[in-house]
Amino acid sequence: MKVLLQSIMITLLVLGCVQQKSQVKSDNTDIFVKLVPGSDSNIQAYVSVPKDTQDVTVCLNDTECAPQSGYSGVDLVTETSDRKILKMQGEFSPDSTLTIIRGVSSAVRRIIKLKTGIDIGDISEYLIKLPVVRNTKMGGGSVLDDVVQHYYDENSVSACMGYRNYSDSDSSTYAHEATHGLNACIKNKYSNQGQVYGFYLLNGNAIYVKYPSMSRTKIAGYVPQNLRKANSVSDRFSMYIASTQYGWDTPLYIFDEWTAYSNGAREAIDKVNKGKSTNGFVKLGEGALEFMVYATATGLAIEKNDPSYLQNEPKFLALYKHLATVLNKEIMSSSHNVVVDSEMKQYLERFKTDSSAEAMRTWIKKYCGEQWTRDTFGF
Repeated sequence: MKVLLQSIMITLLVLGCVQQKSQVKSDNTDIFVKLVPGSDSNIQAYVSVPKDTQDVTVCLNDTECAPQSGYSGVDLVTETSDRKILKMQGEFSPDSTLTIIRGVSSAVRRIIKLKTGIDIGDISEYLIKLPVVRNTKMGGGSVLDDVVQHYYDENSVSACMGYRNYSDSDSSTYAHEATHGLNACIKNKYSNQGQVYGFYLLNGNAIYVKYPSMSRTKIAGYVPQNLRKANSVSDRFSMYIASTQYGWDTPLYIFDEWTAYSNGAREAIDKVNKGKSTNGFVKLGEGALEFMVYATATGLAIEKNDPSYLQNEPKFLALYKHLATVLNKEIMSSSHNVVVDSEMKQYLERFKTDSSAEAMRTWIKKYCGEQWTRDTFGF
């Protein structure tokens, strides 16, 4: 049931304003609204209320709507252990409001102001929590320890693609490769949910995402020529994006690499912050940056080739926003030139300003919300 809830709900509610009405009590807790991406004039709003709620009235652009018995203006979709999920659909404008009333007598009313742009909010509702299964200290930074300590499949090396026994003298590279292994563990564990890919996001947090119906090779055409190399020696585009030989064919393989590069870069930052020696870390930070661009191109390709996917699998956007936030707020903000160099900064600036990347920036604003985009990327 939780999987159904996750698959139908997207975009965390944004501004909520509470209005007092005669004997109708106000409320700003325990009612949540999720908006499914669609056209500019149509929404599907999923309203989550406590499971014991018997009467719910939902009105679009009508704050004077009266409480009614049963489910008025919405349909019951499903129930979780503690929530009821209700769905409504209707036309809206940037100034639209959604009025939600629980109960008939002594009703609780909440007014939700909708906004343009899609904002999937916090990734936390989609996360799986992995337990610490060993107290291993690898001698690098805390990120490597974190990854290795969460390998939960002790009995099957193949479940982790052999990476459970991997080692490397460079702790950042080690964290990168070990993340691939743990991603495989997660993927295999949740394969009963269909074709899914797993991702480890540190601190025991993991997520699995369903495959889109599209080949990885479709992505290449959406990457502008001047963003296919972070510097003159980078070969990641030819290896991971353009090649028909390297890696699995699903586009989510791009996010497997992005997660691995992200965790490797964070290991580097943690290690250098502790005053430990550094070696080659900039390449992993650079990789996280490049794969942000390739992941954005993946979103564009999916929108064209499997347009219903972004509506039906909200975890894709949640993962994108999480990794983009880590990149911009943590990795690229590092003051250590062994992690972020001048060429990386120039590459990111091209992504933010060059006309060839306008379609990418438009996609981010459309699916991640304009406010989030400004806060994260600055455009």
